[in-house]
Amino acid sequence: MFVDFIAHILTLDLGWLLGYALGNLLWAFIFAGLAFYLWEGKKPVHTFFIVFTLLALEQDLMTATGWIYLTGGFLTLEFVSEIVISLIAVNTPKFEKHLPAIIIVRFLCLLAIYNLFLT
Repeated sequence: MFVDFIAHILTLDLGWLLGYALGNLLWAFIFAGLAFYLWEGKKPVHTFFIVFTLLALEQDLMTATGWIYLTGGFLTLEFVSEIVISLIAVNTPKFEKHLPAIIIVRFLCLLAIYNLFLT
């Protein structure tokens, strides 16, 4: 997805880019809301592009490696670990300001553990 998007930007394929943007309005608003929430409303356009890039690269990585992350078992572990880490990080002021980085590292560790040992 990310490679296709960059290829169409480099070739200035405005028809494809407009169709892609209009066909994915829901996801655009979801990414904008996620960026607004995680970065507390600071630089919303800039953070939207960061969130879009990271999620597009994640999807390409999962497709290329064959790893899975949208299954019931993984999502259950994801939500349980999210709650535990969030409670620890929110109650510790030292960790609270690094919460987005902690969430990313937790996700990547859980992804590796799930795909290497639990599938």
